[in-house]
Amino acid sequence: MKINRHFFDFFLIFLVGIIFVLPIILVPNLRPYPISDYDSDLPVCYFIIDYFKTHHQIPSWNPYVSIGIPVISDPLSLVLNPFFILPLAIFGIDLGLKIVFLLVFWVSGLTMWLFLSSLGIKGSVRLLGALLYQVSGALVAQLASGHAAFLSYPLVPLFLMFSLSKKMKFLNIIAVALIFTLQIFSGDFYTLWLLSIIFAVIKTYYFFTLRKISVLRETILTFLFSFIFSSVKLVPFLINVYPNAERFFPIDPFTGSIHIVFGILPFITPFQAEFYDRPFFQRVLGFHFNWHEYYTFISPLPFIFLIKFKQIFKNEKARILFIIFVVGLLYAALKYPYSPFYWLFHLVPFVGNFRVPQRIFMPLTAVVIAILLICGDHWLKTTRKKWTKALVLGTLILSILWSFYLSSKTLIRTFMPINKENQLLITTLREKDKSNFYVVVFYPGLQRFLIEEKIPILNYYYGWRPKNAPNFLSEDGESYNYPLLGTVRPKYAITKASQDLLPYSYVPFMRNNQVAIWETDKITYVPEIN
Repeated sequence: MKINRHFFDFFLIFLVGIIFVLPIILVPNLRPYPISDYDSDLPVCYFIIDYFKTHHQIPSWNPYVSIGIPVISDPLSLVLNPFFILPLAIFGIDLGLKIVFLLVFWVSGLTMWLFLSSLGIKGSVRLLGALLYQVSGALVAQLASGHAAFLSYPLVPLFLMFSLSKKMKFLNIIAVALIFTLQIFSGDFYTLWLLSIIFAVIKTYYFFTLRKISVLRETILTFLFSFIFSSVKLVPFLINVYPNAERFFPIDPFTGSIHIVFGILPFITPFQAEFYDRPFFQRVLGFHFNWHEYYTFISPLPFIFLIKFKQIFKNEKARILFIIFVVGLLYAALKYPYSPFYWLFHLVPFVGNFRVPQRIFMPLTAVVIAILLICGDHWLKTTRKKWTKALVLGTLILSILWSFYLSSKTLIRTFMPINKENQLLITTLREKDKSNFYVVVFYPGLQRFLIEEKIPILNYYYGWRPKNAPNFLSEDGESYNYPLLGTVRPKYAITKASQDLLPYSYVPFMRNNQVAIWETDKITYVPEIN
């Protein structure tokens, strides 16, 4: 009977995943919206896959990003994550990415189901909690932005399940180390950092309650195995890449922090850009970055279960989850002196590289849902009133439907028809000029087309760049530094059609209604491509 119940749960999780992703899988010629991290990450994947199919080996160097970057030790590269790169290699970039989305939804529901089982939550509450996690705003926010964190989303429940054990067995240690490794292989150092904080909270709690040296041994072994497993990428990155790389503009890690009292808003606010991107709310509440950095909607409805919070506080894992939640809110408030992270970021400048504190809300989603589910499950188990079951299960079902509706709309908006006019322009550029040359791009959404035509981009938009590469962004990162073209001249420059580059010794070469390509005969940058 139990096996049949498990099969039903897994089938429903599978079915919801298919229903969710099917609208974008069935529509041809849809690609991720170009003004996102997909515009930087997918062309890199295309180059690596194309190179592997041609040469039957993984390239060591990518000559198309800026003045060239390494492949394996590239911190942002996803090439070593088999759950991402293999579907893209087998099905192609566009369909492969949609299949990755489908896998992420399935696995997110399954891992949350397992995590809730480890907390002693069974039956309908467990299934509905898994479905709520599966369709939450946190996942579609990462998908919409193109952040690699969407690959980490299904791993968070597993991480919590293996980490929350009072005594971590060797299997638990290896499992957590592998989860950390997959984040490094996905280029998701943000989630690695955030889960490391959560792991430190868990281990600190057990260290002071158990007073056993074994807690320290478990912690050291976990990070040691993480380093060993990820060393193929991490070691060359730390030795060869990190000292020679930099971001495009200075980072303020305190921008985007919000007061702890506003930390519940991402989970209960159904609005996206119309809320987080409004100047009034940005000014009053402290929101700074785009909506997808905050949005983790699961609906305000299940928070009614918190009326039972006092009763479940005897549950040790519930206490730890609550502590994690509070620490997470303090992290999101790191620009305020009452947060311990305020002092950490001032005393240890290195951690300032993690400049978006509100990304803590993504891993907190599993924590919040788990706390609410523990409360709801306790409510069901401690009362015989018939209306209680209807209230708890009905609340979860309505929350799932609400989240599903908003998340499915968001996912569909993530994709758009391919811009064939701009693709044709880039294809024609390559047909007219088959030589080796750089372009500099001042128009979004073209990097995929350029890399497909094997045209290197001097100012390739990416999360990092070699220190000696020219930077065509202004110091604040808000506009382009066109005057740099006076000294740094690739053969072609690409702008919006209304832009004028005549003052910088560039003349019109090609154009369409949206984009103009300019050419110069005073070239100062020529690529070296084998």
